[in-house]
Amino acid sequence: MTPLSVIIADDDQLMLDYLKTLLDWDALGFVLTATAANGTQALKLVRRHRPAILITDIIMPGIDGLALIEQLKEIQPDLQILIITSHDEFDYARRAISLNVSDYILKNEISAASLTAKLTSLAFSIAHSNQISGSFLSQELAAYFANGSSTVKLSMLPASLTSLSKERYYFFILSQIMPYTRTVAQAAEARRTSIRYLTSILTQMEAPAASFYFPCDDFLLFAIRLESPKRERAFFLHSLTKKIWQRTRSNANQPCALFFYPHRLGIGSFREIFFSARPLLAFYSMFCPNGPADLKQLLACERFEPRVRPFPFQCLDGVEEHAQEHILLIRDYVMRCYENRNLSAILEFYQNFCAHMEILSNGRLTVPETRIFYSHESLLKWMFNTYTDCIHMHRSENVSPYSPAIRAAIAFIEQNYSSDALNTEVIARHASLSVSRLNVLFKQETNRTVNEYVTELRMEHAVWFLQNTTMKIYEIAEKCGYRSSQYFSTVFCSHTGKRPIDYRKN
Repeated sequence: MTPLSVIIADDDQLMLDYLKTLLDWDALGFVLTATAANGTQALKLVRRHRPAILITDIIMPGIDGLALIEQLKEIQPDLQILIITSHDEFDYARRAISLNVSDYILKNEISAASLTAKLTSLAFSIAHSNQISGSFLSQELAAYFANGSSTVKLSMLPASLTSLSKERYYFFILSQIMPYTRTVAQAAEARRTSIRYLTSILTQMEAPAASFYFPCDDFLLFAIRLESPKRERAFFLHSLTKKIWQRTRSNANQPCALFFYPHRLGIGSFREIFFSARPLLAFYSMFCPNGPADLKQLLACERFEPRVRPFPFQCLDGVEEHAQEHILLIRDYVMRCYENRNLSAILEFYQNFCAHMEILSNGRLTVPETRIFYSHESLLKWMFNTYTDCIHMHRSENVSPYSPAIRAAIAFIEQNYSSDALNTEVIARHASLSVSRLNVLFKQETNRTVNEYVTELRMEHAVWFLQNTTMKIYEIAEKCGYRSSQYFSTVFCSHTGKRPIDYRKN
């Protein structure tokens, strides 16, 4: 747990010395950051150090305790304030409580036990408040960053973010390698799992803890405030970044990428930088850097050519005589995407390549859940080997891996996929099997259910119709065995991430 910072303000030096030595602050989970002899000093120290707790006298020269509290509530609303007072100043204490101070303690009642009890109560309140406000702030920031518009101003957002804009932080970005997934739903679940895992690693780290953190797409973004003198910040930032990297690399179940920005920023400025750097972040998240990456340096060195034509997967026919030509085609496409730093095109190509190889191998090729590529050479090598294996499988297709009944079921599905009357009962009857027996055998031999196979086949044909015909969406839906074009659009979107009309436009 991160120690809570405490500042004490009192014009009585004897009282200051007494409070400094009264407790073992470190053992109790506190760090005594500074002491002040008057309200003016206390105001400057709080502004500089942003403590969690202020212990202050009421009657002090310069700015008295009440005026100090009023100003601090404007600067740091979440500051916990414990006032110390004597019996004859109790009216002042009552006024201070009306200013929403946390608690008070009489000077003649101060002891190690009584002060410990007060501080423990404040620490519990801080922990509970941080848990609630942290979760709320994370949601607010995630919504702010999810809004892709560059015109969003912090002044238009909730007060929690408007006040945040006045602060400056060091920002970090964490991401993990994403596994191959067949559908959009599986990809979303993989993303959520990754973010939860990275968050658990981050929250278990020792001081300095993140001031706040929140997810955005495949990334976990977090900010840390370093209040050290300016000349020392570069050293502390380097040490902190190294510590985060080592902790993440040793605990993560998959390789991670860590990015940092070397200067303190407001949340609005960081948002602009983050959105301009997203293609770069995505690219280096896939091809893992060997250590933390300076985002400012990467942005200064990189350029992007985001548009690349889709790869013509229909040409990968599995014919051995064409293998060399196809391998060159794959290499040229991947190299062009790599040179343009176009991760979105590479990811889309990788997903479609895996799906196409599964079809080409008649379901015999199993793509591992996690593929890690440290360079474009390792990606190409895996693709070449996979395509070669699929060609061999395709060539030996006459020796079918399926039983006669499942072969008959698959042939019937391929002949009748466009019929809206096609269902498991009809297929089972044609294959001379019971429905339950068909479901068991089909899953065992093809590694998918009957309904999954039918849906995938229909979606494959739907993509072809969208790319190669001018048929209307409802006509394609009917061609693919769907009575309702609305339901067809829902199924298509779940498999491709786009509505049919958007897929055709792209």
